[in-house]
Amino acid sequence: MLDLALGVLIVLTFAGATMAVVLRKVFHNLLGFGLSLVGLAGISLILGSEFVALMQLLIFLGGI
Repeated sequence: MLDLALGVLIVLTFAGATMAVVLRKVFHNLLGFGLSLVGLAGISLILGSEFVALMQLLIFLGGI
């Protein structure tokens, strides 16, 4: 089950990163960037680093 969750988060991260690079409108780029950061925070949670995940969401997504 944990492998499935990790796979979903990896796909989410890559999809968000692709959106941030490929799309033309700035708002859509920001949505893709936020999506990739949420995926990275989820991966950090699975790996057992709750503090890093929380700080990533607060600092980076708060900046957007």
